[in-house]
Amino acid sequence: MLAEVTIDSAENKAFRRSIEDMVRSQRADEAADMLRDMLTGVCSAQGPLPAEFLNTRPEAISFTGWNLLADAIWKLDQCGEPVSAVSLDLSPHTISDEDGEPVLATRFFFDTSWPFSECTREELLEGFNDYGSAWHNDHADAEERVVGIDGLGTMADALAALHMANTARETPNATALQAELLGTLYMGVLFHLAVEDKARRTALPRRMALLAVSESPFAALSTPVLANCDAPETPSAPEPYDGATGFSGTYNEDDEEEDAFENEGEDHADTMAALLSPSYSGDAQGSAPGDDPESWHLPPPGIHTTGTQLRRKLVTEESISELAESARPGLLARLFRR
Repeated sequence: MLAEVTIDSAENKAFRRSIEDMVRSQRADEAADMLRDMLTGVCSAQGPLPAEFLNTRPEAISFTGWNLLADAIWKLDQCGEPVSAVSLDLSPHTISDEDGEPVLATRFFFDTSWPFSECTREELLEGFNDYGSAWHNDHADAEERVVGIDGLGTMADALAALHMANTARETPNATALQAELLGTLYMGVLFHLAVEDKARRTALPRRMALLAVSESPFAALSTPVLANCDAPETPSAPEPYDGATGFSGTYNEDDEEEDAFENEGEDHADTMAALLSPSYSGDAQGSAPGDDPESWHLPPPGIHTTGTQLRRKLVTEESISELAESARPGLLARLFRR
């Protein structure tokens, strides 16, 4: 199978298209497994690619700057036409000097390029062809270094070294050429799977189409990740609770002390009025406080006992009589006794 893939460019192109069609038809996992099996024979200590080349998994690939998409999209929206698609374009053969990872470009598209905001996945697929897509060069003129990638550096280094070796050879080595083709396609498929996983876990700022492109002169892949209708909605901020209103405003210790003093004064005045009233004979219903079943009700532990409950427990007819007998005569009473 490997010999058939790399014998001539026509078969190379046909094989590349078959992998691209699998990814476009949502069979990227199947394509990755097939390429991995085919690479097993050329990834070893003596092979064109190191054995570590196959250690990379989609879940090990991460993205930086994903949170910057919202601001970049908002700025372009202010130009008048809202952004309706984002494309992440990987350059497997171009390695960044900053982090050693392949360069990733972020490109933005509007409905003027293709009706992304109205397309189903099937309608979006109509815009793809053997050379990429109908909108490939019709992206916004904006900063492309928004989202970065991490986790493909090892694969990119191995492919770069193999490409240099293949270019330097006077006589092409069929095994080395097929290894470069399969390795580049494999990286492109892993990239697609990583983008899809990221988009489903961390939604875009709003619903829009998401595309993934792996640029290569002989192993390019241009695929849809999510159509507008398939994209997950961004979770909205939780609505405020409509129940009991919580604490609002600022805490003032003086106000709290003043309120406590006023409440204490009111309770004290009520208690004295009840004790000294000669007509006091019970509660409003005519029953004595000591006979009220609720007067002896103790709240569960940890719950505050109110002043009213406490007075009902302590104030009885006997206690009122004792207080009246022991009360000191007033000034007029003492003068008249003389």
